[in-house]
Amino acid sequence: MTSSGLVGRRKALIGLTSATQAASGGMLGTALVVYVGRDGSPFAVSMLATVFFVSSMVFSPLWGGIGDLLGRRRELLLGLSLLTTFVTFGFLVIDGIWGLVGLRGLRAVFAVGYGPLVLSIVRALVGQARRGRSVGFVSSTSAAGDVGAQLTIGVLLGILAPTAIYFLIGLLSVLTTALLVFLEDPVEPAESQPTFHDLLRNVRTRLVPDRSERARLRRTGLTWLYAGIALRHIAIQGVGSLVPIYLVGQLGIPTPFMGGILAIGPAAQIGFMPLFGRLADRGERKRLIVGGILLSGTYTLILAGAGVLARPLIRIAIVGIGFIVIAAGFSAMDVGAISVIGDSVPSSRESAFVGLRSTAAGIGGVLGPTFVGVTATLLGFKLAFAISSVFAFAAAALVSTTLEEPSRTTAPTTELQTIEISTGIAQLPGTHRGEDTE
Repeated sequence: MTSSGLVGRRKALIGLTSATQAASGGMLGTALVVYVGRDGSPFAVSMLATVFFVSSMVFSPLWGGIGDLLGRRRELLLGLSLLTTFVTFGFLVIDGIWGLVGLRGLRAVFAVGYGPLVLSIVRALVGQARRGRSVGFVSSTSAAGDVGAQLTIGVLLGILAPTAIYFLIGLLSVLTTALLVFLEDPVEPAESQPTFHDLLRNVRTRLVPDRSERARLRRTGLTWLYAGIALRHIAIQGVGSLVPIYLVGQLGIPTPFMGGILAIGPAAQIGFMPLFGRLADRGERKRLIVGGILLSGTYTLILAGAGVLARPLIRIAIVGIGFIVIAAGFSAMDVGAISVIGDSVPSSRESAFVGLRSTAAGIGGVLGPTFVGVTATLLGFKLAFAISSVFAFAAAALVSTTLEEPSRTTAPTTELQTIEISTGIAQLPGTHRGEDTE
């Protein structure tokens, strides 16, 4: 096989793995919101997001830290994917609102390791100066998988029983695991393997930065970036936890149309992610982050406003605009944040600090659905969505005044499209997509 053919094959594998991972997580997330929303309160529905983000907050940096320490990211990814698949088939036998909520949280324990590990592998492939474009490539293929997921699940919810849908989602997870078998990590494992005691001690240091690293975070403003991400996620994940039942139950949109509307966001990200990846490599990354958070707050106001409109077609159009706005906002913020974090910390610690970004998002993901779920139960969906926007605008102000623009590194001679890749894997919320989803 020629060099270009080998590169093409490995790129295809990266895209397929990213897409199937996002598709299985996206389909499951939407299906569970609809199923729990049929019999449960808005608070019960919001708990689906809360348990997911509890798992993300704890285990995303844990898996990233273990990957950094052992250097065996491929083996770790494969093991986590197998466990994710096993738990996914558990939905075939679990029933009841709180049983579904609990299993959702357990699945996330393993699934959230995908993002930080994959981003670390991609960084090793393309170098620091092309980090923005590499994140854009991975995120856009994940978004493509989520587009298919939302379009498909909207139709399947009306024609298939829950067990059939869970089985199909499990098959997608099996496919992801099968693709990961062909993964090659360009970073060699550590020559001397640590003991279990060493592993626990070092993982703890990766979960909680030491004194010198905390000083670095304060000096660069990353401490406040993480705080801003948490505030932004209070708004977005709080609203997002209720969006499917808001569209169906409050706005009267049929389930198949709901799937199409939910697909607008990830579809738009396919274009936005590479665009903002290039902008992140060429311009100010801080500006992308702040602009993305501002757009996130605007999105919650747009959804709230759609609920006061009388005509169904106008409602659908306004909601569609809202999902384009959040796609642009998430793409700008996520690419900018990952790039800034990578430029501000040592490469050996990148997985852990990208994992801390998920921890910050997890804090917002725990508090946001709870806050918005309770507020929607007491005051209604529209007012709850409008109030939540305050958190996003506060986050934008905080990051704008505290974050330092990092220095850039020298651009490598190769790009993601032409580099000799020695791996085959793509990682969100998810981000962002699949298991760290918007």
